[in-house]
Amino acid sequence: MPVVGLLLREQGETPAFTIILGVEADMEWSEVRQTYPDQWLIIEALEAETEANSQRRLKRLAVIERCADGVVALQSYRRLHQPFPVRELYFVHTSREQLDIREQAWVGIRSGHAALPQG
Repeated sequence: MPVVGLLLREQGETPAFTIILGVEADMEWSEVRQTYPDQWLIIEALEAETEANSQRRLKRLAVIERCADGVVALQSYRRLHQPFPVRELYFVHTSREQLDIREQAWVGIRSGHAALPQG
């Protein structure tokens, strides 16, 4: 069973916390694949950039959670993402040699930001 650490940050900073399995923080994708072969994971981008073709390049990662399968990974992602939507979380499988993450512009109104009519 992995040791779980909780790093608290100052109030007002985002994200409010980072959960890390053991000491597997500040890794590159190749290190994640070697450490967790053929597994579903929840990862957090600690440092990332968007290239000209909207490809998201994750430079530094933290492994947040290991998951039994893709369904569990999606459920875990939703559970973690809902209270902290600004965290850059992904659910991924380590069989992929390269991550193919594309940034898409959000068009529309999110329910939490919609203006409701007064009346």
